[in-house]
Amino acid sequence: MSEPVNPAYLLQTVKDALLRFPYLMVGIEATRTQYVYRLLTQDPVVLPFDGHTTRYTIGSQDTNGYLFLVGYHGNEIFMEYQHSISDGRGFEEFIRCVLFNYLRHCGYAVENDGTVRTLDTFYSVEESEDAYQHLDEHYSDAGIY
Repeated sequence: MSEPVNPAYLLQTVKDALLRFPYLMVGIEATRTQYVYRLLTQDPVVLPFDGHTTRYTIGSQDTNGYLFLVGYHGNEIFMEYQHSISDGRGFEEFIRCVLFNYLRHCGYAVENDGTVRTLDTFYSVEESEDAYQHLDEHYSDAGIY
């Protein structure tokens, strides 16, 4: 970013993005025999990074149980996630949504060229499916690449 991050704006954009990506509003809970997802009711948090001493743990009280972390330090925004909620491509969609809306909150004249999924974008259930479950549906002798 070209100026210091505004934590209040960043938190609001994370909350807004979760409305578009509801499958990220889960934490993990241990039962007697397994770990299960649980729907989170607390708000997400935006954490200050100092780059040296403060460490945060995804899925802990640090993040109110969320399996991702959003932080900031100076002009930089950081986002990390636990791979049980998304692959890299899926979480990239969330990152785009957060950053796009953050810039709008800050007053920048940004336009969506169709590559950012926002609250105005149609949501389909397939977005939150586990694509691994469908790997054997379409065979290709050319391989996966």
